[in-house]
Parts: sequence; structure tokens; C-alpha cells
Amino acid sequence: MLKHVLYTACLSALTVSLLTALPAAAELPTLDAHQVAVNVEERDEGTDEVADLEMVLVNDKGQERNRKVVAYRKDYTDNADGFDKKTVMFFKEPADVKDTGFLSWSYADPSKDDDQWLYPPALKKVRRISSSKKKDYFMGTDFTYDDMGDRNVDDYTYTHLGTEVIDGVECYHLETLPKDAAIQKKTGYGRGEMWVRPDIWFIVKMKLFNEKKAFLKELTVSDIVQIDDIWTANTLKMVNEEEKHTTIFTFSNKKFNSGLDDEIFSERRLTKGAE
Repeated sequence: MLKHVLYTACLSALTVSLLTALPAAAELPTLDAHQVAVNVEERDEGTDEVADLEMVLVNDKGQERNRKVVAYRKDYTDNADGFDKKTVMFFKEPADVKDTGFLSWSYADPSKDDDQWLYPPALKKVRRISSSKKKDYFMGTDFTYDDMGDRNVDDYTYTHLGTEVIDGVECYHLETLPKDAAIQKKTGYGRGEMWVRPDIWFIVKMKLFNEKKAFLKELTVSDIVQIDDIWTANTLKMVNEEEKHTTIFTFSNKKFNSGLDDEIFSERRLTKGAE
């Protein structure tokens, strides 16, 4: 589910069949918890997206590191060649990460894991991210490689925890649990909570817990806007309680449905950096 936040946020997918604005005081209709998750999954995020991304990494002393990235996403609604989604990021600044590339492919077959590759220019070699490394943090951020990929809604069970008003909108509050130990081991998460806006089926907050179900980190989503009839978030803030570290993603210059070429999502293109 986190991935859908990252690639509407870049980075962070999904079709709104009905956009009824619900007053904050209105009682939310009873809806199966799994269906809430499905509605988020099916919300329209366009066929492709390009955006500029600024990453701010803040340590426990308040010291900041800034990175500038250009990010691309393409959905395969007809499941062409078995693909569901492809994403790629190219780092532009600062100099020590310039031209680093990250590529992720997710598949229509939910039993097939994402393929991911990282290109560090200093090594002059594309490195495949193994399944055992997907719990590692991505490029010093508080998002793991698994967070940056795709997840199957049916890999989790969902339970209502009530409702909560966030930014004036009453939201569904759900608990998520991995269906088996393999999913928990792969993601590193033993439990999650998410808050969903039912007027646009958008996740506005998440809490993630480690494999021992101890609180790990919290994601808040803000600056939610509509661009070309597509709801998207411009700011993601992940506060990592365990690491005493924070990551803020700020997106700008978003464009949807521009007809991105498949070539940009290839290993060969990954080595060329932002152009």
C-alpha cells in the first residue's frame, strides 16, 4: 500500500468510481475493510507520470542532507508483457550521488516479486537488488527498497479500527497484517495501520511496525492536490522512531499521461543518468 502513496508520489496507484465529498461530521458508511484497500488500489493515477523530487534527510541532531531527483512512472493497464508498473529515478544533485539510477518493475502476476536495480556511477555497473536486501533503506532515506516497489493488496488482511478526522475529513482507520511469515520477512513489517480519505480513496497517514510488532515509523501525506483530474500528493514525511531520522519528499512539476517511452525504464537507460 505504501507504494501507492510514493508514486502518486512519484512516487509513490488506482480508479475512483465515485468522488462524493463527505462532510467531516458525517458518519462514514459501513464498508468492508478489504474493499477500502481495493478502492485505494484502483484509484486513477494516470497511465504515466514524471515529476521533480527533492529529498531532505534529517538526522537526530537536526542536520539536513538534500538530494534532487527526477522520477518517472508508467502503468501497463493491459498488462503488456506481464508488467503492471515500471518506475525509474535519476539523481541529479549533489555531486556524490549524481547520475545514480534506480529502476523497479512490478508484474501483473501477484506471486512474482518486483525486480529492482541500482546503478551507482562509481561502480560503473548495474546492481540487482536481491530479495534479502529489500528491507534495507533506500539511498539513506527512511523508505526501504520494498517501500519503493509494489505490493499486492491480497497479501494482507484488513480490520477496521474506527474513524478519525484528519485535515477536516473523516477517514477510515484500518489495521493491516501480512497473511504469512514470508511476506512479513520480505517487507520487515509485522503490522501496519493506515488512514484513508473516502472521498478520493487516498492514504493520508500510515504507521508501520517491525516484525516484533513494535512501532517503527510513521508516514504523513500532505499537500494533496488535483492535477488533470488526478489526485496526487506533493509532500511525504516519514519519521523513523527507531533510527531517530526523518525523510521528507517534496514533489513539483508533475505531469501525467505524457506518453512516456518504454526505453526510459530499461537497464541500459539506467546508466545514462538524467538527460
